[in-house]
Amino acid sequence: MNVVNVDSYKELIKNPIPIGFGDTAICFMGHDGNVIKLFHKEYRENNIVGNYEFIHNLNEISKISNDVFIGPKTLIFCNNSLHGYIYEYISGKDLNKVSPYIHIKDLFYDFDRVENAIMEISKKKFIARDVHGGNIIYKDNKYYFIDLDKGEFCNRKSADEIYNYNLCSYINAIFNKVYALKRWHVAEFSNEKIKEFLSRNSYNRQLINEMLIHYEELCDDLNPSLVKVRKKTLKDKSIDISELFS
Repeated sequence: MNVVNVDSYKELIKNPIPIGFGDTAICFMGHDGNVIKLFHKEYRENNIVGNYEFIHNLNEISKISNDVFIGPKTLIFCNNSLHGYIYEYISGKDLNKVSPYIHIKDLFYDFDRVENAIMEISKKKFIARDVHGGNIIYKDNKYYFIDLDKGEFCNRKSADEIYNYNLCSYINAIFNKVYALKRWHVAEFSNEKIKEFLSRNSYNRQLINEMLIHYEELCDDLNPSLVKVRKKTLKDKSIDISELFS
């Protein structure tokens, strides 16, 4: 994997307005159109400095990346310390911001493509962690998984076990998104069949189709105009990111 050494964020970042913000890092658009992900100072000092296993893990993740799982392309160093990495920008919306009016079947339109990609990374013993709506980009009925740096390689588990875990994480992210949207405007909305479905440790196409039918029947009487979407928005202003390179 490529490595870049910088003295200032200005060498990389096109605009100091962030395009993404999380507990461990903040993301910006780079001059070359890629995403610049820079770790927060506290997270970097507590988890990355001197942690060569973390750097090795990022390097290995870059090798298993495919057209669904978007891994790091370049590591960013400053003063001989890892500060972040660069990955491909996907110009879609994260799953949390997808319209609540979308049909649930459309959310599974890309199932076969994602399943094949999951099978591919699972054979290489990679466990995708931190899979949630904010780390899944949805574009033209296709999914892209980003922020893979919390993932890990695990030789203690079989490829089948890892496949089931990764597939469950993907399915849970989709159903939890739609289930939550519906639940927010229905008092005491609770359904044991959905809860049981989301607690499974394995899935297949037939089971998913059965749940889609059940879910549609359950939501037939809901008024879409009442749906309220929680959006975590960023203020449209520049921020002081000098501490990221301190």
